[in-house]
Amino acid sequence: MAAIAAEAIGLLADSERLQLLRRCANPACSMLFLAENKRRRWCTSNICGNRARVARHYERTHTDRDGGV
Repeated sequence: MAAIAAEAIGLLADSERLQLLRRCANPACSMLFLAENKRRRWCTSNICGNRARVARHYERTHTDRDGGV
């Protein structure tokens, strides 16, 4: 527990690292992460990022193609 507290204090005291702190772009996720890459949007690309990609693909491929039923 002390190690986690020390890391949190170190993060809050370092303004450069604090600027890298982001919330995951997945609305169902509450994780925070340090984004070393400016394009990073998700806490983990293989879980939250994959879910976003799957949802985008589903929207593209499962639209109502015949104009309404």
